[in-house]
Amino acid sequence: MPRSLTYSHSRRQFLKTVSVLGSAALAAQAAPWVSEATALGLSMEQGQKAKLAVLGVGSHGHKLMLHLSESPLVEVVAFCDVYDPHFNRALTL
Repeated sequence: MPRSLTYSHSRRQFLKTVSVLGSAALAAQAAPWVSEATALGLSMEQGQKAKLAVLGVGSHGHKLMLHLSESPLVEVVAFCDVYDPHFNRALTL
């Protein structure tokens, strides 16, 4: 008979962890997916950029926006955050 599993993390901690990992994965792979899209026949004309939106621009979202802004293949066209200080800081980028 299997033992019941107990979890020491709250739902909130789980969601934080998942969002951090997702943001890190996206930041690490932003340029390669644009290259893969081109390899799949999704053409980007000279000078065109992939347009992305960032949901949540707290510490990790802010780092993601900074990383994406350095890529010549990506343009962040929208962002949102329910916390005004994070939203206002992102406006300065």
